[in-house]
Amino acid sequence: MSRKSKPAPLLAQHHARPPQRITNAASANAAFKAINEAWGPNLIDAVEKQMSAILIRAGLPTTPAIGRELSPRHIVSGLDRLALHHGHSVGSAVWYAGKILEQIADVRRVLAVGDKDKILHHAMYLGVLLQEANTVVRHGPAIDMGLKQYPRMRGLSGDANEARKRRATTKHKRWIAEAKQLWQRNPLMSAARCGKLVIKKLSLAEKLRTVRRVIACVQPK
Repeated sequence: MSRKSKPAPLLAQHHARPPQRITNAASANAAFKAINEAWGPNLIDAVEKQMSAILIRAGLPTTPAIGRELSPRHIVSGLDRLALHHGHSVGSAVWYAGKILEQIADVRRVLAVGDKDKILHHAMYLGVLLQEANTVVRHGPAIDMGLKQYPRMRGLSGDANEARKRRATTKHKRWIAEAKQLWQRNPLMSAARCGKLVIKKLSLAEKLRTVRRVIACVQPK
């Protein structure tokens, strides 16, 4: 009987997909060389050992790509699906361990065949999957909280900005009205002089350049 799975982290709900294949021969050869140097057998072996240990601690098998009969009509194929059946949700360390072991098996399979295109395809996917697993398992809750809070915080920020704009508009109307009166009496007055008089008359704390910029729209031409 399977345990109830926890909801998948938001990032893991859109977990790594295989990248597009590289069609340019020169790019493919360069990428193959880079991956060949980075994904040496020792590194893959180390990752495989680490992922296997996670599954063993969870009481799950570590051999990939085997259909396992859980009931007469229920067969699970894939370590990640088996992890789900045992209650380990998408985005959990156990689920990622199963998925990564399945992908390592794919990499080993295409390495044995020697198909460069498929080697690139599966090795790049493995690298992306490992990076994603590291991010989700270590920081999944924080990422989820940020993604959930962002719309609300953005809304609050927008409301605050609108409130500031309304206050500024009301304040600026007073400055402009005072500047209009001053320029009606003396149309030749400079913007700097008018700004100083507006600041003095209204006892403003704002700097002259700020007031001058606001009242410039009503300065006589």
